[in-house]
Amino acid sequence: MSDTPDVDTAEKRNRGSSTKLLALACALVITAALLGGYFYLRGRFTQTRASIPASNASAPAASKGPAKVHVLVDDPLLKNRESLIGGSVRNISSETLDSVAVVLELRRRGDGEVEERAVPIEPKSLAPNEEARYELRLIPQEYAGVKLAGVKSGSSSIAYSSAPGRRRPPEVTPSKSVTVQRPGPRGEEFLNTPDNPGRVP
Repeated sequence: MSDTPDVDTAEKRNRGSSTKLLALACALVITAALLGGYFYLRGRFTQTRASIPASNASAPAASKGPAKVHVLVDDPLLKNRESLIGGSVRNISSETLDSVAVVLELRRRGDGEVEERAVPIEPKSLAPNEEARYELRLIPQEYAGVKLAGVKSGSSSIAYSSAPGRRRPPEVTPSKSVTVQRPGPRGEEFLNTPDNPGRVP
């Protein structure tokens, strides 16, 4: 009868240690699963990020560093049922820039998609402190908006600064003169004036 408490205590200790071992094993499995998921998601993110430049190879990359050109964006004008988008580009660097083009983002009305168009300046080369203009004609019914997206010299993008250019001139409504004829002879006058008092019946 005296050996029974010792056996119960040993069994309790064995159960406690096996429970601790089981909890430790579960914690290790959960930690390994979390670490595996983290590394898997990180690998997928790295692959997705690496594939983005390949799919958007046509989009001009933003160029860093000091601005080489200053772009003025004029207000759009309506001319001969076309929207005239234009402005000027000034070379503010100390080097000559060849084949300069302004990249514009055009938003289509129909599907809302954005397309990019490189608009060359005239003349295409800019010496230091030289200025040239760019111009694009669009059909207003096809496009809902235009935005400056970048500047290219040849095939590479260059850093730029921008500011609003010429404002749209105020619309002038044609003036119309109205001629009022004087009343006819005295017999046909019906105005009541001090020179021609009328009788009140």
